[in-house]
Amino acid sequence: NYSYWSIGAGFPSFFSTKIGYREQKGHKGFEYGVGITPLIYITEGHVFASRLFYPKPNLESQNYWGIGLRAGGFLQVRKVGFGYIAPGVMIGKEYLSNRSTRKFVQFAVTPGALTTEGPIYIPSVTFAWGYSF
Repeated sequence: NYSYWSIGAGFPSFFSTKIGYREQKGHKGFEYGVGITPLIYITEGHVFASRLFYPKPNLESQNYWGIGLRAGGFLQVRKVGFGYIAPGVMIGKEYLSNRSTRKFVQFAVTPGALTTEGPIYIPSVTFAWGYSF
């Protein structure tokens, strides 16, 4: 179990950051946290939760995949934009560095979102790096 922060890059956002917490018991894991993504004219903020599966658990180095849900909203200067909820899938590798710090690299895809203004079918793709604290 560990808390982490991560930075990511992808499409349609160029930069994102998250703070989260991960738990693992054998093959199964769970994570939750908050994130923020500055976009060109607006900022997106969200909470997330994901169920993780580790095919070959090994705390020193292990692969995982997961499925999750993200909910948030878009903020503009002096104005709150619309809210959304979005499913997603991820694959990644988690490992222990030589300084006893847990790290991970992760690739995530979201097919679209259900928003307060209707469905959006624009996928998002993110590659992230995470570090425990």
